[in-house]
Amino acid sequence: MSATISQPSFAGLTRPSMPLGRVLRAYLSEARYQFVQALRAPAFALPFLLLPVPLYLFFGVVMAGGSPEVQANPVLANYVFSGWCCMAVMGPAIFGIGIGIAMERDANLLKLKRALPLPPGSYLVAKMLM
Repeated sequence: MSATISQPSFAGLTRPSMPLGRVLRAYLSEARYQFVQALRAPAFALPFLLLPVPLYLFFGVVMAGGSPEVQANPVLANYVFSGWCCMAVMGPAIFGIGIGIAMERDANLLKLKRALPLPPGSYLVAKMLM
């Protein structure tokens, strides 16, 4: 007796392709909902969107503005400004995206997102656009 192993057929399980307009609409609507969700939690949004400007004004302009180091080396002002620009970008990226994904993962919302009829990358793209 010889046993044969048949390969399973996945013909009926293929994903139908969606029109490009529908895919883009799904990405944009997911980004809109993520933005609305971020506005509903101002404890995360406001400090990291509004805090870099006063901190730069205090440390970069008030404290270092009249210092002899800045007058002797004007490139130092560009260095301080670029450092604060990096902090202004990294703050929302870490606390807006990272903490949001961690909280949603802890609440098992990512499993729910996988069950929704969304394009696979729309969740991460929406988080980055938010």
